[in-house]
Amino acid sequence: MSISELEISYGIYSVIPDVLCTNDVYANYMLPDDSHSLFTHLRRAYRAASKEYRARLKDFDLTPRQATALSFLGRNPGQGVRALASAIDIDLPTCSVLVTRLEGRGFITRTADPDDRRRTRLELTPAAVDILGATSEARRAADAALADVLGPDGMAFRELLDRVVRQLRTDAVEAERTADQPA
Repeated sequence: MSISELEISYGIYSVIPDVLCTNDVYANYMLPDDSHSLFTHLRRAYRAASKEYRARLKDFDLTPRQATALSFLGRNPGQGVRALASAIDIDLPTCSVLVTRLEGRGFITRTADPDDRRRTRLELTPAAVDILGATSEARRAADAALADVLGPDGMAFRELLDRVVRQLRTDAVEAERTADQPA
């Protein structure tokens, strides 16, 4: 898929044309004039990449976040909600809702930790294990599609994104630390 095809299929425009928009609320929605904003470009890239991954997960009726949670629990059985939230970078209340939904769909079970009854251990069910390989392949295919678009710049791009994340997290920790200190 060429970059222009990605731009067309993911609506990477200042104005989203009617033919690309499936939601009436956003038809003819004019984005703010922030075409030079890095945040805007990151948001658009994230949305395009998420759309690619969602399309590949459609047959499983899973969101990317749900698939990521199942993947983490497949590699780390017995972890609790707090560890899962930290690993997939979401807050605890959101993770609790995610776990409840996956449990309701029969993909995970919660059991009390025998060493600490306050802690809940999360385990994949056989149903989740059955689809884990296919959802992992969907992730690899979405990654490959992005790598094709980035070409030889892919590794450098990944390293830049990692650097941005590390620095912003460091800055956030430092801001929290200094905010907690008396003036």
